[in-house]
Amino acid sequence: MLFIVLGGLMFIIAGRLNWLGAWGYLGAIVVVTFWGRAVVMRKDPALLQERAQSLRKEDVKRWDRVLMPLVAIVLPILMLFVAAVDVRLDWTPRYHVGWEIGALVVTLAGLLIANQAFIENSFFSGTVRIQNERGHKVVSTGPYRWVRHPGYAGGIIADVAAPILLGSLWALIPAVLLCILIVVRTALEDRTLKAELDGYTEYSKAVRCRLVPGVW
Repeated sequence: MLFIVLGGLMFIIAGRLNWLGAWGYLGAIVVVTFWGRAVVMRKDPALLQERAQSLRKEDVKRWDRVLMPLVAIVLPILMLFVAAVDVRLDWTPRYHVGWEIGALVVTLAGLLIANQAFIENSFFSGTVRIQNERGHKVVSTGPYRWVRHPGYAGGIIADVAAPILLGSLWALIPAVLLCILIVVRTALEDRTLKAELDGYTEYSKAVRCRLVPGVW
């Protein structure tokens, strides 16, 4: 229902249905999301329950009660709505379709990285908290072998490419702000895990970078 409503609003605001970038973006989101949920539903249904109830947990970090809605809901929707207004009013000059195709590939790559992190990590909650009741432990397999927060890394890749795919340079403004907040959230979550999750400090010494291998 969220995808239907959100997609419908995008096309209504844009005033057109022949917005190929939006179809590509929504298609990538739908396919990757449903694939990831289908895998986790079979492999680890408790994770879906955790994510559905994560905001109701009392031990969610106070700062994440502010950051999580901004990162997961407000800024992504704002980016899409800015892109829709841009397309309607022709703020951004049309550029070669090759840019949109390349952006689709990059967006899909970012979504797949984030999705693989979700599938690999049984403690991939929607909020930052130590899930003691679920036996929270360090995950160091899959994409977690290269960076400590591959879900955020994939999200940043997709968020930077999405405005190009949607044909809107103005949508880069909320997208860049979104990426900045993801970096802030990454740093705060990493600090929390080092302080409160057994074994995470040792893991951080083995996998030294949070988001970008060899950089940070």
